[in-house]
Amino acid sequence: MIEVTREHPTGSSHSRSALGRVTLLVEIGGATEKITYERRCADAAAARDWCEQKLREAPEDVAVVEIQVTEEIWGRRHAWEALASRHIPETLQLGLRSAVGAVTWGATHPVGDDAGQRMR
Repeated sequence: MIEVTREHPTGSSHSRSALGRVTLLVEIGGATEKITYERRCADAAAARDWCEQKLREAPEDVAVVEIQVTEEIWGRRHAWEALASRHIPETLQLGLRSAVGAVTWGATHPVGDDAGQRMR
């Protein structure tokens, strides 16, 4: 029997990551398809770069529905949660593609149930 163990971050040593998401509307065979690409990156800068690269690879006539980067931590939202650790969103940043294809990023905003507490 082979024993496999996984180490999960514990206590205050939460690991951080960022999720880049690009959603496009593509015409395929006379029908419109909504396609979403996602990639988890080491940080928000890498996720923004990945989103911009994905849009450079897309055809020019494709419609962009959404460009976003969500910064996350790996852990439990509350100490009393019995569920396994998971990615917890902390901030959200939206992007907008201009007519020439450049992406402009908006300000980073806190998200989640605890956003109100952080803003106070």
